[in-house]
Amino acid sequence: MTKSRKIRAGLMMLGGVTLAAAWLAVGAAWMFDAPRALFVAAVIAAAVATEAMVWLTALVLGWTAVANRHWLLGRLLGRRGA
Repeated sequence: MTKSRKIRAGLMMLGGVTLAAAWLAVGAAWMFDAPRALFVAAVIAAAVATEAMVWLTALVLGWTAVANRHWLLGRLLGRRGA
């Protein structure tokens, strides 16, 4: 594995762990009946982490993979013109 691939894999692992931790925090806040403000803050943090992971994936895979994903989803969902 080249150094570039190791860096990309490491970034994706870090992003995935961060994303999982954010959503686990939401689950813990819900399960332990945390105050509403804490629960809302956890949900917002998880939403930001999810958005960051989407953009990190686009950065790592490149624009072509993102464009192909759009085309493939259009085909799978039966959208015309996709």
